[in-house]
Amino acid sequence: MPKATQKSKRVQLPTPMLPRYTELDSEGTLLFIIGDGRLVPLPDDPTTPEFNDAYFAALFERRRAKLRRAKLLRAKLLRVAIKGLASLLVQDRRTRGER
Repeated sequence: MPKATQKSKRVQLPTPMLPRYTELDSEGTLLFIIGDGRLVPLPDDPTTPEFNDAYFAALFERRRAKLRRAKLLRAKLLRVAIKGLASLLVQDRRTRGER
């Protein structure tokens, strides 16, 4: 009597540990992901000083982009708050009969 077929066990090779915010594209190029969607190419060997320089420069740019977005958001929220306050003041004056 033949034995039941067993599922073949696949050996999973460990994936290389990539630094944070990096990914490999289809051609094997290391890319740094900046928060607004831009991709910055990095040197291939993560153990070299050139990689560290490029990585930390991209990390700094990511931080600058994040701060820039936060600053724009704060400015937009402030404009909305001022506009809302102005409309409340106008509404209050109208209810009191002032112009």
